[in-house]
Amino acid sequence: MVKSDGGADAVVGHSRLSSVVGRDASCLIESVVVRRDLRGKGFGKELMKKSEEFARRSGFTTMYLSTHDKQEFYRHIGYSVCEPILCVSASNLSEHLIKKLIGLEIKFEESTEDSPGEMDPHRNLKSSERQPPPPLPPPPPPPPHIGRQTPVINRWDPNAISWMKKNL
Repeated sequence: MVKSDGGADAVVGHSRLSSVVGRDASCLIESVVVRRDLRGKGFGKELMKKSEEFARRSGFTTMYLSTHDKQEFYRHIGYSVCEPILCVSASNLSEHLIKKLIGLEIKFEESTEDSPGEMDPHRNLKSSERQPPPPLPPPPPPPPHIGRQTPVINRWDPNAISWMKKNL
């Protein structure tokens, strides 16, 4: 969203929509951001209105979102609490990929005639000669806190997420 300020355009906010898996006429508003210095001035409401208009013009009839701290704002503009939905988005794909990478196990399989083992770097070695990959080094220590007290660590709690929807 852009606002004109005395002839100069300035970016005020941003939203991103994606389709919802299995719900043809539904979209998910994944991201709603308003510049920090412009919050509380009606830009969030206007950004949501424009996002809903765009979704409607694009053929969507229902809009979903998730929030952990703005339930009252969304209620005020017509959203109601609903059950979580299944969605595939860039952020979900990233999270899924990260989880897969963290839990990644390297397995070496025997070559067979059906499976020549092209991806196996040890395909010419006998099982007894194969070595597992070396362990990963430990992560670096956290930086020292110079001139600060112990930092507050906010942990994301998926149980604190509210799913909301609005029929357009």
